[in-house]
Amino acid sequence: ASLAGAAQAHHSIANFWDGSKDISVSGVIKEVKLVNPHSELTLEVMEDGKPVKWLAFGLGITDLRRRGITNEMLMNKKVTFEGHPPKRAAGKGIFLTGIIFEDGKKIDIAERGVGSGPRD
Repeated sequence: ASLAGAAQAHHSIANFWDGSKDISVSGVIKEVKLVNPHSELTLEVMEDGKPVKWLAFGLGITDLRRRGITNEMLMNKKVTFEGHPPKRAAGKGIFLTGIIFEDGKKIDIAERGVGSGPRD
């Protein structure tokens, strides 16, 4: 089996998320769970003057740490999440491909290249 094939099958992401669509949502990060296999971030978004919770799923803690991401840099920060919507409209969710901070700094956290390159 090719590494690309293994990456495609990685945790069956395609079953839940629509990779053909891109969305972005802005708010304040209220909860950070950096864990494996997928981290979870809770974003509080103001919709019609009311706070609405969005749940964002992304890379596991190992991949996030490699990109220099820590709980402290995320918690209570105003950010824009970029990513893919769920296939079924079951609440507010996003599969993260990037985080843009208020100062314009962007961290790419797409899963491109999973399984390629040297392991450390």
